[in-house]
Amino acid sequence: MANEKWPVTRLIMLEVGKGLLVAKSPDISEPQKAQIARRVGEVFDKARKLSDSDFELTKDQLAGEIQKSAGLETENTSDKDKRNTAALFLLGPGTVEAYDNLLRRLDVAQKASR
Repeated sequence: MANEKWPVTRLIMLEVGKGLLVAKSPDISEPQKAQIARRVGEVFDKARKLSDSDFELTKDQLAGEIQKSAGLETENTSDKDKRNTAALFLLGPGTVEAYDNLLRRLDVAQKASR
């Protein structure tokens, strides 16, 4: 995703996340939502700074950080729930383009190593 699109995309993802928080906990206060959004936004920013390969290596950890920041992770959080959170995280705008670019680079690297 182009860097100039990121601020708007980040804001949209955080607003959607706030809506999910309200659905999960209707009595959540505005300050609580803001605090959770700030923490989740920090994870987004951390992920954006990673190289493609570093992101691939840490995406499950990042998804776990988002769950924890949003108060969604418990000791009983299943691997399936963690994978679903990772999938939701990866469905943001521009993800397909990023993966297409990654696959092209990996294909080129693999052909070069032959």
